[in-house]
Amino acid sequence: MSKANEMGGIEPSIDLTDPAQQKRLSLSAIAAFINIANIWSLKDTQALGLLGAAPLATLLGWKTENEGRTLEQNTFTRISYLIGIYKALNICHGQGLADQCIGWRN
Repeated sequence: MSKANEMGGIEPSIDLTDPAQQKRLSLSAIAAFINIANIWSLKDTQALGLLGAAPLATLLGWKTENEGRTLEQNTFTRISYLIGIYKALNICHGQGLADQCIGWRN
């Protein structure tokens, strides 16, 4: 580990075009997305919109069995943006208010 990383520095970028990295990180990315969608009380159609209108079968598959699935770079990018938004809302507003900030509750 480099000196910068020991002191909390930025880790090197992950190459999401690398199939090995995609496979290694897919399960965690899917779990994070499903958790955020649940916390924000997103309907399936809203969650799909955030993913770039993936097929409904994809989302339903993620909710039931996501072992062995590998995400594409575009999906990783979208999920990473959502994680960043989720984190920023929690930092700025605290968890209680942050979870209510997304105005899609019906």
